[in-house]
Amino acid sequence: MALTYSLRREGVLNNKRYVEADVTFDSSYPAGGEAVDHTLVGLKNIEAIELVFRVSPDGATSARTTHGWNVVPVLTDTAAVLLKTYATTDTETANTTDLSGLVTRIRFIGS
Repeated sequence: MALTYSLRREGVLNNKRYVEADVTFDSSYPAGGEAVDHTLVGLKNIEAIELVFRVSPDGATSARTTHGWNVVPVLTDTAAVLLKTYATTDTETANTTDLSGLVTRIRFIGS
């Protein structure tokens, strides 16, 4: 499975393009993190990721609240960006965990 992107918004800020989207995780989290598809995001290179806030599955939004997982971007390679989740501060979410209820608004910044 893969991440899905909805309610996309695009713009330019400080001479950098950004795409903001509600990112929904899938029903089988892969250990090591979910790959971000540049084609679906709409950027050639992702240079930064900002977690905007949590989105409830019904589409309503809330301020930064705990949803049980911490989403952490991995940007060691701008062409192979990952989103990792952690169940606790030091423990990555287990392989094949169902995260289909996890929706997070994320801003991808790049070109």
